Amino acid sequence: MAETAAATCRRELDLEIPADEVTKKLESVAKEFARVARVPGFRPGKAPVSLIRRRFADDIKGEVVQSLVPQRVEQAVTEQKLTPVSQPQVEQLDFTEGQPLKFRAVFEVLPEFELASYKDLDLEMPVMDVTDDDVTKEIESVRERSAAFAPVEGRPAENGDYVQLKINGTPEGGGEPIQADSVLCHIGAEETMEPFNENLRGANTGDHKNFDVAYPADYPTPSSSARPITTP
Repeated sequence: MAETAAATCRRELDLEIPADEVTKKLESVAKEFARVARVPGFRPGKAPVSLIRRRFADDIKGEVVQSLVPQRVEQAVTEQKLTPVSQPQVEQLDFTEGQPLKFRAVFEVLPEFELASYKDLDLEMPVMDVTDDDVTKEIESVRERSAAFAPVEGRPAENGDYVQLKINGTPEGGGEPIQADSVLCHIGAEETMEPFNENLRGANTGDHKNFDVAYPADYPTPSSSARPITTP
């Protein structure tokens, strides 16, 4: 067995499995195949093992590799006290009957490092000047994030309300129409464009509003005019 390290966290183990162990496994897998394989001219389980080994050679070898290789990798990892953090990949597989099965296992391990002295370090902490207004603002922010929507009846929309809209828009200068069946708009919020604030403030359920909106150049779907149908 040999080990090489192509990078700090990369490990490459050149491993082999003794020929007698491989041969024993080949015979075991071939017998299992003979027990269940269907071969023309033979009843199930009655075909000679020698015929099974020729007919299903690749499949038998595949089973042997799947059985023996992971065990050998796990043994090598344990012996070298390594901690893989990625699934080992098998490379350069050399499988010849009567010979040791050779391969390379490649995987990543945790990086090795030395922890420098960290005790008695001096740190400068900035002075945290927290006012009552800061506390109040944060409490209000938490309340807003945790609030649940409730329908408002008996009055028009006003600042602070969330209005659900259906939008039909026509870009100035032509282009694909803009349509959206369910848009949530926060009236009076900093992130809401002012034309929406102006036209939705005071609107009632079922109102229709026509107005132009000049979208910024970096807007995801820029257009220069939109005619929303609003439903507070």
